[in-house]
Amino acid sequence: MGTTRSPAATSSPATSGTSSERSRWGIFDKSKDAVEDLTDKAEDLVDSHGDKVGEGLDKAGDFVDEKTGGKYGDKIDQGVDVAKDKLDGLDGQDDDIS
Repeated sequence: MGTTRSPAATSSPATSGTSSERSRWGIFDKSKDAVEDLTDKAEDLVDSHGDKVGEGLDKAGDFVDEKTGGKYGDKIDQGVDVAKDKLDGLDGQDDDIS
């Protein structure tokens, strides 16, 4: 015995309501699409140039460490490692950045 859903239960906020509600949700949809597109591009970049991305992160960390006089070296290294792990894991595999 199945349940039937009312049209209101199956329609999304982007397709129901006033035009201002649709417009507001449209902005969120566009933002979500843009984030997904950037994530896909970052994943492709890391897959094809992971070694260069890793080198760039290391250089950035060294630069910041130098500018802070080594005062935050441990935290900077920790941040670089986290950034590498997160970027490397974009494709669900841990194989692109060393």
